[in-house]
Amino acid sequence: MVAEPSHGKHILDYEHHKLWTQMTTITLVDEVMFVRGVHGSNDSSFSIDGPGFAMNDEEAPKVLKKRFQINLASFTKAILPKAKS
Repeated sequence: MVAEPSHGKHILDYEHHKLWTQMTTITLVDEVMFVRGVHGSNDSSFSIDGPGFAMNDEEAPKVLKKRFQINLASFTKAILPKAKS
């Protein structure tokens, strides 16, 4: 959702999972567009079933670095200090 800074509302002020029923949308499915964090306090459920990008363990770090500037090894080390990177 894109709005002027003076609009005063945030995407979470709306039922963000239903916006597509009220607004025109553009869906580009040729590249990964966002990263979703999953944790115990999410406001919506998460399922690994359904549409998505299938990536192997070698490809994921490259895509995260290219699209989002996320260094997966550093990220993993920061959230799981004993994890091997």
